[in-house]
Amino acid sequence: MNDLESFEGEPQSIFERGDWDNLIILDACRYDKLDEIRQDVDYRISLGSTSSEYVERTFTEEKYDDIVYVSANGFLTDRMMEKHLGRTGIFHEKFDTIETDWDDEKGTVLPESVVRDSLTAENLFLDKKKIIHFIQPHYPYLTRDFGERSDTHLPDETDDALKMAERGEISQQEIIEAYEENLEIVLEHAEELAEKVSGKTVITADHGELLGENGLYGHPEKSRAKKLRKVPWYEL
Repeated sequence: MNDLESFEGEPQSIFERGDWDNLIILDACRYDKLDEIRQDVDYRISLGSTSSEYVERTFTEEKYDDIVYVSANGFLTDRMMEKHLGRTGIFHEKFDTIETDWDDEKGTVLPESVVRDSLTAENLFLDKKKIIHFIQPHYPYLTRDFGERSDTHLPDETDDALKMAERGEISQQEIIEAYEENLEIVLEHAEELAEKVSGKTVITADHGELLGENGLYGHPEKSRAKKLRKVPWYEL
C-alpha cells in the first residue's frame, strides 16, 4: 500500500460536516491514531494539510459573530489572520492563549491553559458557540525532550523533532510514541472539558501529521495525502 495515497471523498469544512455547540480542534491529529484510542470514530476530509490552509479556507465569510475562539495555535493570532485572511476581529471574542500562556520550558502552550480559557469563555459567553483549539498532539512533545529549539510560536522557524527525525537523529518509532503520548494527554483534557461545557461537543482536527511515511514527517502545505487530510469527527 502507498503510505502517501490521496484521500477519497469530498473535503468538508467544520461548518459543513455537522452541527455542534463546542468544536474542539486537536492540532495535527490523525484520524487513525484517535480511532486506535477511541474506536469507531467518524471522520471528515479536511480542506487543507496545514493550519494556514485551515484558516484561509474555513473562515471565508466576513464575520462569525456567534463564535468565541480559544486558540493555542499561532495562525489564529491577529497578526497571522491579517496575513492570511486580510482581516481580524471576525469572531464575537477570541482568547489568544498562545499569546498569554506560552510555556518557555516546553516550547508550546500546555493543554491546561486552553482548558482554563475555555471555561472562562463558557462562563462569559454561554449563548455563543465555542471553537477550542489545542496545539497538541502537534510537537513539541510533552513527555520527551529531544533537544529541540522551540523559541517561537511558528513551527517553521524552529529546529523541531520532526526535522531531526528526517535527518535520522531520532528514530521513527520514538516520534510515533511521543506523538501518541501527546495525543493521550490532550484527549484526556479535551474529554474532561467536554463534560463541563453545555451543548453538543465534537472533537476534530485542522489537519493530520506524517509520522515517517516514506521517510516524511510533519504536514507539508497543499498535500493531498490521506494521513494529512483524513481527520477525526468524534462526537461526545
